[in-house]
Amino acid sequence: MSDVIAAGEQGEVEDLAVGKGHWADFLSRYVLLLLLLGMIVIFSIIEPSTFFTTRNFKSILNGQVIILLLAVGVVAPFIVGEFDLSIGYVLGLSQAIVIGFMAKSGMAPVLAVVLSIAICCGVGFFSGILVTKAQVSSIIATLGVGSIIYGFVYAYTGGQVLYQGVPPSFLELARNQLFGVSLPVYYALAIVIALELFFVFTTTGRRLFAIGGNRQAAVLSGVRVKPAIIATFIMSAGLAGVSGVILASRIGTAQADTGPSLLLPAFAAVFLGATSIRPGHFNILGTVIAVYVLAVPIAGLQQLGVPSWFELVFNGVALIVAVAASKQFELLKLRREKRRRMDAFREGNEAMVGANQPAPAK
Repeated sequence: MSDVIAAGEQGEVEDLAVGKGHWADFLSRYVLLLLLLGMIVIFSIIEPSTFFTTRNFKSILNGQVIILLLAVGVVAPFIVGEFDLSIGYVLGLSQAIVIGFMAKSGMAPVLAVVLSIAICCGVGFFSGILVTKAQVSSIIATLGVGSIIYGFVYAYTGGQVLYQGVPPSFLELARNQLFGVSLPVYYALAIVIALELFFVFTTTGRRLFAIGGNRQAAVLSGVRVKPAIIATFIMSAGLAGVSGVILASRIGTAQADTGPSLLLPAFAAVFLGATSIRPGHFNILGTVIAVYVLAVPIAGLQQLGVPSWFELVFNGVALIVAVAASKQFELLKLRREKRRRMDAFREGNEAMVGANQPAPAK
């Protein structure tokens, strides 16, 4: 049975790849990357003095770290076919309590960071229990959990901005640089590499894709579906907690309404990322590229004088387009799979007919 499961998981991973060696397949995999490079070239030509600068590129890299961590975190529930709408609220929770633990309780920065992320993981565990044990829709469960968190954060902060009593050592967590690049960029890079290796090269990661592909088949194959789904919610909430800590360290303050506004660009990046690298499947590398595909035009247009409200419109349109494109890639994959099976069936019939033909008389 284990060999069957392994074979099935390997097949699922192989199905993630579109055929190699064809231009159409190449474009379907790397269209987002080509689009990103193209936009960088265009804005660099239009605004070379402000856009095509090391300072601007560093600003874009560092400015998207929070959304990047939220997006790659929420990829995990998406892979198993669930939604986590609480990540923005969890980020706000993490930001509020990590500042509060130090400013109100005098807690050491390291302990405050660890405890804040642990609490966020506990929120993810609770959401996972609601979805798997109580059979609540993940959309409803995480939206409800998010609302509860928002109320708690508002009560904890008293609707005020927390900023006094934050140790300088905590602020160095996100404000220091290494080789001219802010430390959060390195944190994000390490997390992205770890997640990509986990989802692509580990048995557990491949089983998550199997759950998302056909949950009933995964159950029949012996995969422990419910614990796996709970783990994805813990992963999502944990990375939202990390994002909140980094944001708190960067700005040195906390307030109740931080976080929910970041949900839209994070979700847009996840859906848009599903159209690239492994088209038709939510994946880490595609999501990372999508984050900057959404960020580069906004940065370029703002330098051209486009008003700030355009970012909200752009993210909304991007989400709609990304969901539609992701659905089309999924339908395309199903059509290709159906065609492949029909071709195999036809070849099998032809082989059987050939084997049943009488041998020519000598």
